[in-house]
Amino acid sequence: MGRKDAKRKQEAEETLRESAQLFRLLAENARDIIYRYRLQPRRGFEYVSPSATEITGYSPEEFYASPELYFELVHPEDRHLLEGFMRLPNTSTPPCTIRLRRKDGRMIWGEQHHELVYDAEGEIVAIEGIIRDITRYKEVEEDLRFQKNLLEAQSEASVDGILVLSADHRKIISFNRRFVEMWGRTIEHVYRASG
Repeated sequence: MGRKDAKRKQEAEETLRESAQLFRLLAENARDIIYRYRLQPRRGFEYVSPSATEITGYSPEEFYASPELYFELVHPEDRHLLEGFMRLPNTSTPPCTIRLRRKDGRMIWGEQHHELVYDAEGEIVAIEGIIRDITRYKEVEEDLRFQKNLLEAQSEASVDGILVLSADHRKIISFNRRFVEMWGRTIEHVYRASG
């Protein structure tokens, strides 16, 4: 190996080291859980970012020590989402939303994105992914759904006719049964008029 080749090799190794350090720095400071789960020759976590502690209550070391820990945290009704992916790893799967039990027993919602990792022979050797805590989003979504249902129930129970129009007053947004009764129209007629 000539001096030029040795220098190129040294520069390539240095670039690779810098890239690995940058990835590690980004992963260590990410708010989402970043992971790599080895499938062969023996299953287990190769990497779990420190944010796992804040999100799940379990440290990366606890995940390394117990290869099945994450699967045990998944709510029983949501396990099929992960088990199907693990049984048929050749299939591409969209992100999934799952419930997780934290170390303190509280349930949280996670959105999981994952990708398959192949070796040079095309064999699947690992899964890499990100898990984002979307608990707050789910709580707001549930609260809005509850409020919407409550408003609909109150609207239907009202003795007053209620009609909601768009800002330009050209389109009917919603109405209650009492409104239909007061104006002597059918619901179908009101729907057609809102057209």
